[in-house]
Amino acid sequence: MGSTMCSKDSVKVKFYFLFLIKGKDAKGEEKHYNEISEEARRTTKSVFPDFKPVTYRNAANHEEWYILEGRFEATPVRLKHYKMRIILEIEESSTETTLDKIFAESRNKRGKFKPLVAKITESFDSHKKTELNFICQVYNYLLVEVEQDYKPKDYESLKEEALTTFFYEVPDSRRRGQKLLQRLKSSLLGPFLIPKTIIRLSRPSVITSRMSTFMRAEVINILYDKALYELRSGKPSLTKERTTDKLQIDEDTFSNMKEYLGKVLFDTEMSSANTEISRSVNILSVAMGIGAIGAILAIIVFIPLEVLCEQNTVLYKSFIGGILLIWAVWILFFALPGKR
Repeated sequence: MGSTMCSKDSVKVKFYFLFLIKGKDAKGEEKHYNEISEEARRTTKSVFPDFKPVTYRNAANHEEWYILEGRFEATPVRLKHYKMRIILEIEESSTETTLDKIFAESRNKRGKFKPLVAKITESFDSHKKTELNFICQVYNYLLVEVEQDYKPKDYESLKEEALTTFFYEVPDSRRRGQKLLQRLKSSLLGPFLIPKTIIRLSRPSVITSRMSTFMRAEVINILYDKALYELRSGKPSLTKERTTDKLQIDEDTFSNMKEYLGKVLFDTEMSSANTEISRSVNILSVAMGIGAIGAILAIIVFIPLEVLCEQNTVLYKSFIGGILLIWAVWILFFALPGKR
């Protein structure tokens, strides 16, 4: 996606409008899965005629995302389709400096993109588009990612809002530095450098600080699974106002989303974080063992053994060398990962 023109001090904010397609015949949806996907791709291409396809994508291949790129006013926009899913990605920027202000600004910007969302919704509405043979409608939900790292001190500016809105701090061990020095520091000091992502959960949207690619995919799949798929299934607890295109979630569904975004996501990331901690401890153990061996070998080199043992010098050297070898093998054996 083309980048937004922003100053060095601005922060990127990405809006992900998640859409899920519903077939006309719920019972025959699986039977007409391919037809629905083909009709959805044709419709996706017709929604914004000025958008250009990403050249390396094959429109006929339904096993990968089909991507269109364009602009809404001066804002870069990407429209993606994969079978029953459509994602509208919009890249904005903010000049605010604290997460609470960026989160508030992002909530206020949701209305700016209503025309885009409405156009997609109408294009997939069989009541308005009679040429649709297999598609009935689409449902949507919003994820916003503020591309700024979350630090524990940032919670000070969010603690008042946290009294009325749900927030989660989730470890995100995959979000590490890319430079060699940063990767080395992460490997050695992993337990102390595991970054966190803060997640703000409400009925209209989920807003987060910077996430790793893996966590972003996890969050998107949870929102599809626990909001959009349940809405499409027509459960009584979920309703949709056709006039406003808003997703209305009741307490049970909202609690289910909170559980998955909080507990399940947290447990998954904690498991990954514990793996990182074990890896770092093992690396430190090996490094300390090798360092100790190097120190003793240095002493042997610089202090002649003849000073310590005037007779049978060769015998003593062999004896001490053997002890050093056994000691080194013992340390490495118990320090290396997976040996215990």
